[in-house]
Amino acid sequence: MVTGTDILNVVLLFLLHNIHSESAKFEVLGPTDPIVAEAGDDIILPCYLKPNISAEDMTSWYDDTKFQVFVKVVGSRPVVSIEGHRDGGMSLLCESEGWHPEPELVWLDSKGVSLSGGRNETHRDLKGYYTVRQQVIVQKMDINNYTCRVLQRQINVEVETELHVPSELFDYTTPWRRSFIVLCSLGIITVIGLSLAVYCTFRKKGHLKQQHDEHIGKLIQQPGDFSAYLFESIRRDAVDVILDPDTASPYLILSDDGKQVHHTDIEQDLPDNPRRFTYYVCVLGKEGFSSGRFYYEVQVEEKNGWTLGVVRESVNRSENNITLSPDDGYWTVELCNGVYQAHTDPPVTLSLREMPQKVGVFVDYEEGQVSFFNVEARCLIYSFTGCTFTEKLYPFFHPGLNDDGKNSAPLVICPVNITD
Repeated sequence: MVTGTDILNVVLLFLLHNIHSESAKFEVLGPTDPIVAEAGDDIILPCYLKPNISAEDMTSWYDDTKFQVFVKVVGSRPVVSIEGHRDGGMSLLCESEGWHPEPELVWLDSKGVSLSGGRNETHRDLKGYYTVRQQVIVQKMDINNYTCRVLQRQINVEVETELHVPSELFDYTTPWRRSFIVLCSLGIITVIGLSLAVYCTFRKKGHLKQQHDEHIGKLIQQPGDFSAYLFESIRRDAVDVILDPDTASPYLILSDDGKQVHHTDIEQDLPDNPRRFTYYVCVLGKEGFSSGRFYYEVQVEEKNGWTLGVVRESVNRSENNITLSPDDGYWTVELCNGVYQAHTDPPVTLSLREMPQKVGVFVDYEEGQVSFFNVEARCLIYSFTGCTFTEKLYPFFHPGLNDDGKNSAPLVICPVNITD
């Protein structure tokens, strides 16, 4: 006789047999390649059965698989700077922040050849993001263009910044070397003069001594460090910039001499002019430049917001929302809410060692370069390089909004005192 217990045992054996056979027949698989995801995004983790059948009606069976997920965060465009004259060459520094996973930083010359530099300095912040920096010393070449490239091979991302180092910077000679050259030259002149006794008189010797003293006096007056020497050579291209009232926003007040500008909450009653910025609170210089080099300085003391730089002549002046980027004809640097930025695409946050009280703006039209300097510190803030200019460029001024009197100080165009 077959009882109910016997039937139950047969069913259980059948189910156990099916479970064993199912686990032998099917396998759970995941993707063979790692999944790459942006930080903060949602992702779908795929898996499937092998053989490829539906799992909708399957029960009493399980399996698992493992696969990799890379969470990526693309960091900032590299910020490059000229550190100064070192070991017979020029020291360059590159830094990029906000990466995950940890990236790699390389320097390349104008031919794309990797340059030997110091080891990568890597720092990881509390959020897990990486900052990398590396210094390299380069020698003078026919083309002094250098590229800092930051790449993350796991997520196949790379960003880079190119820097042009003017050839004349490599020719910098320290004061003691110039003194030595001058003294040697004078010594040679003296020897030649003594060998030609018929032309050497006491008066001529006295004249040579006077020349020697004048040379030494000039050497003493010259600055002794590289950055100051470079900065003074650039300041020799200073021009007299005067603000153009025909371009000024109705919410700006200009001084009578055209050297100062500040924001006001009261709209000025100004005549219509196609050159005027209708909505954006800014003003241009009167004179545009389509060749050569020019430089000017602006006092930003006691201000918590400003934007300075140059723009091309054809920029749209009637738009409400202006995009400050080189693609739209703006090469500018700004201070906003305590943060300094260069308006590249995307913008680059600048880490400055000290807040500039006076900003110098330098343009080399043929070289395609726009550079910004901290005048008191005699150091570079940021440089746009590799630009192509086809129109006149005009000095650009945005004094920032008044903000209830907290940013009421004007931007002031200052005279440039050149050191001989």
